[in-house]
Amino acid sequence: MLESIFATLGSLFASGPALLLLAALAALIPLLWNWRAALGALVALHVAVTLLLAYLHGTPILLTLSQLVAILVAGSLLLLAQWTRRGELPARQPTGWLVRLLAIAFVVLAWWFIDPGIGLPMMSQPEVDILVWIAICALFVTTLTADPFFSAVALLLWLLPAYAISTVLLPTSGMPALLGIAEVLIGLAGGYLILVQPRQEAACGARRIVAPLPQVRTTRTQRWPALRPPRPAVAAATPQPAAGSQLRLAPPVPPSAEKAAVEAAAARPNALPAAPTGAERASMEQSTP
Repeated sequence: MLESIFATLGSLFASGPALLLLAALAALIPLLWNWRAALGALVALHVAVTLLLAYLHGTPILLTLSQLVAILVAGSLLLLAQWTRRGELPARQPTGWLVRLLAIAFVVLAWWFIDPGIGLPMMSQPEVDILVWIAICALFVTTLTADPFFSAVALLLWLLPAYAISTVLLPTSGMPALLGIAEVLIGLAGGYLILVQPRQEAACGARRIVAPLPQVRTTRTQRWPALRPPRPAVAAATPQPAAGSQLRLAPPVPPSAEKAAVEAAAARPNALPAAPTGAERASMEQSTP
């Protein structure tokens, strides 16, 4: 029953106008550069291409369900993370909308005139064209930004052509299931990177405090006289007798001169008592019992 439902829904996207609508949805992601429009277009592209493959190539029901669940889980993770930080992260656009419009128009005109005619086995030309166009839009988004949300959107866009080719050419290799797991991991990684982004003060209206710049004061340098290093003290040279000369000794002091010096010291009023001479000291010792 589910196979018939998926085949009926996939037949809606098997016409020419439906494929042009899918191409326009892929072009709106780099053109509008709005996270709500980008996420909605991404989920719609995955669901439409998955149902289209189920209708044209009879994709197994389990593989179709796993792909739908994987893209819904990845889109929900990105939606929750971006909705949580919607008021804190400013809307950053890499270039103006006119530049992006001219770039997309140039690619469309080049495709129209050159008509590369890329073909793959077991796939029709309109299928290949829509997959190549989705890959070109993913390349646009990848080269224009480093934002975590749009980087995750670009990676999920890259996985859509890979899933379609692996489903048709390698249905029993397990590659489609691995790509579905990769989509969930990209959703987890993108949501984590969105949540850990630094908060922008300008986005929440906070007043920015700017520290004053240091003022440079010019001061006039004062020149001080150069300090000379201290010279080492030179001891007074003691005269040494010359070789072969006789050493002269001072004459001895006579006792009369010594006695006169003692009397002169005793005659001073503030002088200390003179020390006894040798004779007086001897007489004092004899008189002491």
